[in-house]
Amino acid sequence: MCRLVEASESAEALAKALAPWLASNPSLNVVVTVSPVRHWKDGAVENSLSKSHLVVAAHTLARMLPQRVHYFESFELVMDDLRDYRFFAADMLHPSPAAVDYIFATWRRAFLHPESHPTLQDLAAIRAACAHRPRDPASTSHAAFVRNTLEAIDTLVQRQPHVRILSSPSYA
Repeated sequence: MCRLVEASESAEALAKALAPWLASNPSLNVVVTVSPVRHWKDGAVENSLSKSHLVVAAHTLARMLPQRVHYFESFELVMDDLRDYRFFAADMLHPSPAAVDYIFATWRRAFLHPESHPTLQDLAAIRAACAHRPRDPASTSHAAFVRNTLEAIDTLVQRQPHVRILSSPSYA
């Protein structure tokens, strides 16, 4: 049997879980949010209740640790700013790609230094290049495209040594 956890219980559990991390890293800041993905499995009322408990828990946690924990309003952005079904995927539960882009742009403005924005643009271009499906993988133009993409990755990693490329696509 499931039970709805009280917001105060959630906030206390999260604070307890974060305590070792915050203690071992004095410069660590944590961003908490509530997912805008609808959870209809238990019903619309239960979804609303659980989301409201999570919002209260997140705000409580941010008030408990005001210098270290910050709330980001992804749930509210989708439900209030974008409150139109065109901002949901076909399943009407998940945010659409346009909504995800809007949320990320808002998050980026709130939490990332403007100097990091060009790096994000470079990463987006590399990600798009890696997702590219060639018409003719054996062509000289595709080989040049792959070389240019790999050079862009190398340039980015040299310029930003903290950036790690976790996996690379197979061009074989």
